[in-house]
Parts: sequence; structure tokens; C-alpha cells
Amino acid sequence: MPRIFLITPDTELRDSWRKILDDLGDVEVSNAQDIRGKAERLRPCTIVYDLYQDKAPPYQEAGSGIHVIAVGKPGSVPFQQALESNYFAVLDQEGVNAHFREVTRHSQKILQLEEQNRFLQDRVIRLETLAEIDKTGTTANPYRPFDHAGDILRRISSEKELSDHFLRLIHNHLRIPRSGVFIQRAQQFELISGNLIFGDVQQLTYSSTHPFVEWLRENMISLRLRSLDNILEEPDKLFLRDNLRRMQAEAVFPLFIDTGLAGWLFTGKRSDGAPYTQEIVEDLERIAEQFSACISLNRRQDSIKKEIQRAQLLLQSVPGNWVIANAKGEVIWQTQPGDSIPLKLKEALYDAAQTGKTADMVDEGPRASFRVFTRILPYSNSEARIIGGYENVTDRLKSDYKERIQALDNIFNTLGLILSHELRNPLVSLKTFAQLLEVKDKDAPIPKDFVKTIQQEVARLEGVADDLFGLNDMGIQKLEPTDIRMIINRIVQDLDHSLISVKFSKDIEEFQGDAGKIEEGLRDMIMHMYNSLQEDGSLALLVEWKKSSGVQITIRGTGLEEEKTFPNANVKSQPEAISLKFFKACQTIQKHHGEVKIRKGRNGYDLQILILEPS
Repeated sequence: MPRIFLITPDTELRDSWRKILDDLGDVEVSNAQDIRGKAERLRPCTIVYDLYQDKAPPYQEAGSGIHVIAVGKPGSVPFQQALESNYFAVLDQEGVNAHFREVTRHSQKILQLEEQNRFLQDRVIRLETLAEIDKTGTTANPYRPFDHAGDILRRISSEKELSDHFLRLIHNHLRIPRSGVFIQRAQQFELISGNLIFGDVQQLTYSSTHPFVEWLRENMISLRLRSLDNILEEPDKLFLRDNLRRMQAEAVFPLFIDTGLAGWLFTGKRSDGAPYTQEIVEDLERIAEQFSACISLNRRQDSIKKEIQRAQLLLQSVPGNWVIANAKGEVIWQTQPGDSIPLKLKEALYDAAQTGKTADMVDEGPRASFRVFTRILPYSNSEARIIGGYENVTDRLKSDYKERIQALDNIFNTLGLILSHELRNPLVSLKTFAQLLEVKDKDAPIPKDFVKTIQQEVARLEGVADDLFGLNDMGIQKLEPTDIRMIINRIVQDLDHSLISVKFSKDIEEFQGDAGKIEEGLRDMIMHMYNSLQEDGSLALLVEWKKSSGVQITIRGTGLEEEKTFPNANVKSQPEAISLKFFKACQTIQKHHGEVKIRKGRNGYDLQILILEPS
């Protein structure tokens, strides 16, 4: 498998990447200074580069056999530079967990295909002494070099046509009228072309376990029947020699491809009855090598076509308008057939085909604006070379604007409910205290209980101010392995264990999250429920691992005092509106793509918290 190089100064991020990618190939840590020399020497390889500290990437253009996956912050200078470079992929820091492994696996698969293609191209041999056969089957200039396998495949696609082509060459140039080709398909070898079988030999296919096939496997060199008489004298091998003789086969040549044995080329007697010369045997061996290369490249191109088809299926499932263009920049496929393609995208596709440079721009039109972008596909031997896309930015901006406004309205409405309740009681108490100061008799002392209440309300106001200040710090600060068992146990360790019980499912796993924020949010929610218990109340915590989603925590409260549980009686179905601490905790859970729900149970309320890994 191709190597994977990780470049990041963040040791925790590096360990996380290694854990995700460890089974995809040899993972090695490097740095920006050494990577160019290493990558050039050890290609093919994939470089995963962290665009940290606003530094430009060290590898501005990826060469053949080198894929760069850049990870950075959208809007930063290096991120924009990476988008303009010929990188395999550019990923958002926040979205890296969702797509990181799949993108890297796809890079490794494509590098393998390209490396196999280079191996096959190296095996293509130019046949200097063989003739090129024209469409009529006659001999052309016998001294003109024969085509490479890639040139042949531009005219011929099926293996049957390839076989006919090479057997015609053998017939016209070497004067061998009888020949045939067996190709392995599934678990048998089938005669797909030729005229060797005649008379009482009618078998067109052989099982891969047939003795005839087994014998050929053991003798994968050019074989001449006249030299095999002594080898095949054993009684159980006589039928092998008889089969070859009935086919009038003089020699057999194996057809090798990169995955192993693909079949055999059989040749019979020459038309003039003359024996094979060493020169003829060498020509036949070269034809067999050329034929093998053609089969290999043809099958590899079929594999690449299937990869393109999978890409088309993938693009069809992704929202947006996508196109695939050929090496000339001409659109050969689009997700919305018949749709008018923006002129800027057509120009960008042509530029990508001519210069290899990708594009990402906005086409300002009189009625609407379109964002257009192109990327080069790493399929060098395929018709499909470029992928492009376009989207109506005007519609998207309108939609995004409406969604953002609605989300802001919801947040402000919730904050309004919380603040109106949290501030009302302390302010009423302070107002009453001020009125008492205004009218009180100098000799009449202020009741101590009331002074204590005022002090509590002032402290409560200070807490509200602290919580409001904390709303500025609700984003995810740092992703790290998070142990939910340890967090829950730390929260409940100092609580009365007769009032609270905890049960963990056996399959609880660590996950990537902001452990500090999660612990703070869970502590605030659990303590709110705990402080709302009446004398006969209790809490039961159930922590479960949901493989398809994440960690789910259910807090079942019985004997809760409703006024404490829901200070604002109008928001029992909105956990984020219970208090400012609850609001902040719910925002943390939502940043982890989770949710918080509260339901009325038989003897109290159930608070359900779902936490997912941020993507």
C-alpha cells in the first residue's frame, strides 16, 4: 500500500489522525522541511498536511504519484491557497472527522491504480520487426514499428477483438494459419478466438481445476510439442499431449497480467510446413507480451470506468449541480441533463483541460450569481478527467440568511424568557429593600432574615452576570479523547449516594469531544436536577453507548420540586429555557451535534442528553 505522511505540530491531532488511518497503509510522521525529498523518493504516497499558524503549504503542486490532503480553517490565507493548488482534497478542520478516512482511503486506492498502470506501461514492448496490419488484413510495411498497447486500445476495446487482431498478425506475418487464445473467465478457461479446435475435439472451455489446465500452470514457459514427448510419456499425461496434437498446436505461450495468469496463446504449424526457427519463437513471445499488456490495460481501463461510474453515483447523491468533462474540457455527464451550464464553468473546464489549473469563482449575472469550481480527476487513462460544479449563490444566500435570522430569533426569544425570570425576583427584592430604607423608622432595625434574602439575591444577580459573560465562550475549544465514565463519576462523587445512582452500559467507548465543556454542561444539568429533589426524591442516571449515534445519558428524577425544577412554569418542554446554565449546557451539546430533551414520566421527569462526535 502507498505510504501516508502526517505533517502537524499538534501531537494530539497527529495521534488522532494516526488512529483513524493506521489500517490504510504505512503511516509516518514527517515535517514540512523534509517532506519534499521523502515524498519524491517514496512515491506513491499520500501527504496529510495541517495548515497551521497561517503558514503556506510546502507542497504547492502535487506531482504524479503524490496526493496532498490539506486540512485547515476556511477563510484563512493558506486554506485559500490550498483551494487554488492541485491538491487531491482540501478539508475543513471541523468536518475532518466525517470525511477524513473515506477521502484518504480513496486517495490510496487511486494511487494503487495509477502505480499498476505505470507498471503495465513499462511492460509494453515495441515490436520492431512485426508488420502493422491494415483493415483488409494484408501486410503493411514489415519494418514499421508496431503500435504500443495504448494505441491499439484506442481502436479495439473487447478481448475478443484483441485476440482476432493478434491472431491475424500471426497469420499474415509469421504464416501460421492455425492459432487460438484461451482466456480465464471466472473459474474456467474459454477459447475466445482462433481455429485450432477441429475434428473430434469439440471442447471449448476447461475448468480451472482440469488436469489440462493444471499441467499448463506448472509449465508456464514457451512449450514446443516436439520437446515434450519424453515429458508426457506417463500414462496419466498422454491425453494432454493428445489434446495439444488434436489442436495441431506447436507451441503454447502464457499470457500474464499484473494480477497473475490470464490465459494462453496456442499456435500451430506454419503454412509451408517448415519448423519453427528461434526468430519465430522470439516473435511469438513478443506478441504474447504485447497481447498481455493490452489485456492488462484494457481491464485496468474497465476498472477506472467503474470508478468513474461510482463517482457519478456519488455525485448524484450530493446536493448541487455537478458535471464531468473529458480531457478536452467538454462536458460528458451532468447530474441535471438538459440544464444550461454557466458560461464561466465552461471556460473553467476548458482552462483546466489546457493548463491543469483548478478554479473556484463567482459568476456575477444580471439575475443571479453562480459559484463555479473545477477539480482535476486523477484518472490519467480515462475519458473523464475533470469534475466541476455550480450553485446558485443568490438562492443559497437568501436561504442561509432566512435560516440564520430564524435561529437568532429562537436564541433571543429563549434568552428573553430566561432573563425575564432570573432577573425579576432579585429586582423585586431589591426594590422592596429600597422602599423599606426610604420609610423605615430610625430606631426600627431591618429584619435579619430579609437582609439574608437580599444578600442571596445580590449573589444570584452576580451569578447571572457571570453566566451571561460565559455565553461568549460556548464554542468547542479542543477536541480530545473523552471518557464519559470518568466525567460522570467525577460529578457525582461528592453527592449523597442514597439520592443518586449511576449505571453504565458495558460497551461505553471513548469519543472525540471537548471534554471540559461537556463536563461543565453535564455538571450544571445534573446539579440542577439534584438541587430540585424533595426529601423523598432521587435521581437515576443511565449512560448508554449508541453505536449509530453516540453517548446517551438519561437522568430520571422522581420526587422533584416543580418550582425549583422549572422556575419559569411556561417552559417545561424547553430544557434550554430553564436557566442560563441550562441554556449554555444545551448549546454545548448542540455543538457536539447532540440534543437535550425533557419528558414527564410517571413519578417525575426524564432528562435525555445525546452527545455525538463533532464532524
